[in-house]
Amino acid sequence: MSNWKKRLLQAVSIFVVLIIGWLAFSNWDDRRVLKSLLNLSELPKSVTVLTCKSCAMTDVISVCSFKVSSEDVNHIISRYPYKEDSALLPYSHTGCGGVKPYFKPSVALEYRPPEFKHGGWIRLFLNED
Repeated sequence: MSNWKKRLLQAVSIFVVLIIGWLAFSNWDDRRVLKSLLNLSELPKSVTVLTCKSCAMTDVISVCSFKVSSEDVNHIISRYPYKEDSALLPYSHTGCGGVKPYFKPSVALEYRPPEFKHGGWIRLFLNED
C-alpha cells in the first residue's frame, strides 16, 4: 500500500473514532443517564439532577446526585428489589470526582442486577430530607 493511502486510511480511521465517540457521549444528558441507571421509563417531574458523571474505560462507573420529592421516592426504588445495607454507611464516594454536593445519607440500598454478568451493583444513598 502506498504511503498516501496509509495516511488517508489513518485519517479516516481517526475521524470515524472521533465521530463515534462524539455520538456516544453527546446524546447522554444527565436525566437520560439517571433514568437508564434506575431502569425507569420516565423520571418523576420532581427529580432535579445535581450532578451525573460517568467515567472509567474498562468499567462503567456512574455517579449521580439528585433531589426528588418524598412522594416520588417509592417510584424510584420500585424498579429493582433493593436491599438495605447499613454496612455501606457512612458513605464517602470519591469515584468520578465524587458526589457533589455532599450530603449525609441515612439509608443505603443496593441491588446487583443479574445482567451485570461480571459484577457490579446499583447503590442508592438516601437522606431524610
